[in-house]
Parts: sequence; structure tokens; C-alpha cells
Amino acid sequence: MSELGKRLRERRVALGLTQDELAARLFVTRQTISNYERGLSEPDLDTLRRLAEALETDIVALLGTEPSSRKVPQKKEILLFLLGVGLTAGAAAWFFISEKQAFAWKSSHYDVLPYMRAGLFLLPLVYLLLGWTLMQGAACLTELPALQPRLRVGLRFAVLALILVYLLASAPALLPLPLTGRIGLEAELVFARAARLGIGWGKYLALLFGSVLRLSRRNKGLTRGQDMI
Repeated sequence: MSELGKRLRERRVALGLTQDELAARLFVTRQTISNYERGLSEPDLDTLRRLAEALETDIVALLGTEPSSRKVPQKKEILLFLLGVGLTAGAAAWFFISEKQAFAWKSSHYDVLPYMRAGLFLLPLVYLLLGWTLMQGAACLTELPALQPRLRVGLRFAVLALILVYLLASAPALLPLPLTGRIGLEAELVFARAARLGIGWGKYLALLFGSVLRLSRRNKGLTRGQDMI
């Protein structure tokens, strides 16, 4: 009998439950509970959480582990944080260089499209990476809130869909499209409004989106029995 199986059996008996009654609470067979208690199989994390709830206890007690007062980051977590810092710094340098060049181009050629592209695309990209990196750094220091699988997937698809819509809406300003006559003038006015919106609100939305994307990423727990999304 494994230590986990022993604790499961002790807790079940302490509550006065039979294997059949516990199995009914978890919607599994009695044989499954028996296998857990005898150490012939081990429950996955989701089943372990349900077991802890059914047995009116917590995962830490079932596993016999003590929660650490401070989270010790894994090497992978630290590397991802450093990668985020590098990518954010690179994107920021790209933006500042491009903005400077685009401003000089606008002053000399009266062409605002390059300057608008920097504000519409590069600046939100910097904030998107910054949001992800900040949340990754937080993940190295403490446990982030766990998200349900459906919510995690739904948030990820929602954020990616909004980013795609933003890029599609900004495409005329991001791509060198030939615009002439009245249509070109009206399009430039629309692009100018979009640029102000992108620079004014896009960066903050990108910061939020980057954070949500990090929260929607599944990670292994840093201590036994813990899982972080």
C-alpha cells in the first residue's frame, strides 16, 4: 500500500464511508477506489482534487506534504522569464529606433504611415510582451491563480481572436497600400483615428492581453501535489 493509498483509506474510514459510497461521490467504480488505496494506480490531479473534496480535506493532507512558505521557481520558469525580458527589451529597442526613423521620414516626406505603423503595431507588441513577462516573473515568486481548463482555453482563444481582429483592423495602416484621390484621403483620416486609438488604448489592452495569455498557459506545479495554470 502506498502512502497516498494509506491516507485515502484512513480518511475514508474516519468519515465512515465505504468504498462504494466514496466511488459514488466521484462517479467512478469501487474497484477504482480500491486500486487507489492499494497503490495499484494513482489518481491524476483532477481526480485527486475531487477525492480531497469528497473526503473533506485538501490535497496537501492527502499527499502528506507541507506547503512551502515561499515558492521556489523551477529552472524553466526562470528561463522563460529571462526570455520574456529579452524579447520585451528587443521589441522596445525596435520600437524606439523605428519611431525615430519614422518621425524623421514624416518630417521630410510628409508621410505619416510609417509613424502610424510603429504606434499601431510595435508599441502594442512591446506591452503585450511586457504583460506576459510581468506575469511570468510573478509566477517565479508566487503561485498564480488556477484557472479551470475550459476557462483557460476560452480566455486564450478570446485574446488571440481579439489580437487577430486588431491586426486586421490595422492592416491598411500596416501594409503599404496604394491610395489615391478622395478614397486615399478618407482612408488616411480613418488610419489617423485608428492610430490614436491604437497608441492610446491599444498598449494597455495589449498589457492586459499579455497577462491573460500567461495565465492561460498550463504549468507543472513547483512542489509535489501542486499545480499551477
